Amino acid sequence: ATSGIANVLKKALRRHGLDREIDRYRFVLHWSEIMGEPAGRRTRPESLRNGLLRVRVPDSSWAQELSFYKDVIINRLRRYLDEKETVQDVKFYVG
Repeated sequence: ATSGIANVLKKALRRHGLDREIDRYRFVLHWSEIMGEPAGRRTRPESLRNGLLRVRVPDSSWAQELSFYKDVIINRLRRYLDEKETVQDVKFYVG
């Protein structure tokens, strides 16, 4: 029954052109895996535009610490991004 619902939902999303948008943000489902613990729980991806991923962090020390791991984060992200989507940079901001 669940797979039937999933198929109906996929068709409806495709009909409205939303399937690509959802695929684009599939990495959000794997955020804890991408960021590791406890960063996965303390951070939140906010937007992905023009190759820039904006990530909300709890304070400036988190932003500074995570900025050292940008390359690692970008490499992990690539596993979950559509082949047409690229991330060149990650910006961390306190929010």
